[in-house]
Amino acid sequence: YEVTLTVTNGYVSDSSTKKIMIRNPGLTAMTWLKINLGSSTLPIIGRGPNLLPNILEQSQWRFYPATLSINKRELAMDIKTTGKTTITSNEKLENNIWYHAAGTFEENNPTNNLKIYVNGNTPKNATLSGKLAVSGDELRRPHPTTFTVDYWYELTFALTPAEITLVYNAELSSH
Repeated sequence: YEVTLTVTNGYVSDSSTKKIMIRNPGLTAMTWLKINLGSSTLPIIGRGPNLLPNILEQSQWRFYPATLSINKRELAMDIKTTGKTTITSNEKLENNIWYHAAGTFEENNPTNNLKIYVNGNTPKNATLSGKLAVSGDELRRPHPTTFTVDYWYELTFALTPAEITLVYNAELSSH
């Protein structure tokens, strides 16, 4: 939404007005990833002290392969608010290929506020209620031999589908 900010300098009786776009609070998590070897559902990247499977209570969010199939996996993302929601991509990930993964969450959107993207497209939606769990922990890459991760980002608001595609296209040539 748009907010108008008026700044007045009482000392010289001068004022100016600026329109500022404000985003709803939430999350955008993005990374480039490549599955290097074997079958694993170990986390690829996330925020929290413990990103291991079945311990989302200790993490704010994480990306991980949703299935154990050696050659093709779906990408999953967990996000924790007052509850836990997992969303799984429509696309299958193959070994030794770079993929751009993005997940977004909009706190103030009542429906379809959780989305996952692979390579800037194929969004899959889910609904999650509540505010994003607070985590003072750093971003973690727990298993660098199983997965290669490059360019990871975290924003405090949800990017739009067009913005996700824009980032994907801008970085594609380096992967």
